[in-house]
Amino acid sequence: MHQPGPNRGNNPLLLKRLAPHVSVMQNGPRKGGQPETFATLKDVPSLQAKYQVHKSLNIPAEENTPAEFIANTDASGAPNDGNFIKMSVAADGKSYTISVPSTGHSHPSRTRK
Repeated sequence: MHQPGPNRGNNPLLLKRLAPHVSVMQNGPRKGGQPETFATLKDVPSLQAKYQVHKSLNIPAEENTPAEFIANTDASGAPNDGNFIKMSVAADGKSYTISVPSTGHSHPSRTRK
């Protein structure tokens, strides 16, 4: 899993080498979630799911991940309800689940060996 947001932490070569299956963007409506970050994530072939803490107002609306993967979707950029994204890892470390309680989304995955 990778936690992108600001451009400075998203080296395209490093991300491709790490080959994350999931990304969770720690962004606010206007902080983080820059166009360059979205472009970098789009070019990471291993990503199966992209989550965002907030809908980004820094890009066209249709370039955000689908709404069920976004914890706070208020398009006005107004203060939100503090919704979150949760990752639960199985005790044996062989699987994990990422959920967005505010949307009811939940996705189980197996960890890599």
